[in-house]
Amino acid sequence: MDEREQLKQILNFVQRLSDDHWWLLAEACRLMDGHAWVGPTARAFAADQQTRSRALQQALQESVDLIKRQLTRLP
Repeated sequence: MDEREQLKQILNFVQRLSDDHWWLLAEACRLMDGHAWVGPTARAFAADQQTRSRALQQALQESVDLIKRQLTRLP
């Protein structure tokens, strides 16, 4: 298997991971937006969850984009 085929397989794997897991923190964020827990600690937790959710989504997208860019560089 050549490098292009290996990268395609990796891209498919990473894309599946992204598709399957981007939402992992979304439910916690949604519950916190609905005031499932209130008070100063809850607000800090909600802000942390939002930050972590965005970071997870960004990391997954960056991984997919990185592999796609690498694929375009191959002959």
